[in-house]
Amino acid sequence: MQIKSATTGVTEITDLKIQKSISHILIIKNGAAEIVDEKITLSLQSEQGSAKVLPLSKIRTHAIISQFQAGHQLIEKKADGTVKCAFLLALSATDAILLQNNTYLKLDLTNLVAGSTYEVFGLEYASASRFYNEFNNEIITGNDSQTKTFTPQFGAKSLILSNNGSLSSVRLSYAGANEVTYTPQELDAIMRSSNDISFAPDKLIEGDTVNQAILGGGTEFWALSLVGVSKFEVTTTGADDLSVMQIVVKSY
Repeated sequence: MQIKSATTGVTEITDLKIQKSISHILIIKNGAAEIVDEKITLSLQSEQGSAKVLPLSKIRTHAIISQFQAGHQLIEKKADGTVKCAFLLALSATDAILLQNNTYLKLDLTNLVAGSTYEVFGLEYASASRFYNEFNNEIITGNDSQTKTFTPQFGAKSLILSNNGSLSSVRLSYAGANEVTYTPQELDAIMRSSNDISFAPDKLIEGDTVNQAILGGGTEFWALSLVGVSKFEVTTTGADDLSVMQIVVKSY
């Protein structure tokens, strides 16, 4: 369903109220450049209060992370030199988020490019539930290499690590004293084997910014399952800040 019709000449679109159950947000942009710095906030408003489904962060970041679930990125260069972007952002693990009675989603888009045109859609799904994804991010600051241990949050299903040269290794501990450790090279291989679309195409051409952008997931983030993990340990190189994000399944 269409949430916001094609809009041009604005730097923000705020207070969009979504009252029909949806599983994804689709954002389409037509303009001189792709989606880069535009930001999104999506909150669930219910009788229990307000909960952030998508916190204030870049649309592009959420689209990339969604590729590890059930989202996608389309970046298409037109013959006239303009660029069309269609980014699909996953909101829940499986079903649509159940919206009924006084429960609704509040959507804000900010940092938009005034010369571009934006459209917003919500993807309906046959079944709906009270479950939704929550994105909890922690930053390990750069400068010095360090090792930090985390305990998965209740309901955590995925670990997302930024691929920016700042990760040395990640170790996952399971019940029964089983442990696995992965280097960046091994994480690259895991991403290729588990989600080819996050890396396609396999052949890259230096300077080919369109295909580089479509790569999305594997070139900027790694994703690992946290199901059955009792703790995980992240060792950094200190080259840059490292984003450690847990995707947690919540319910209202």
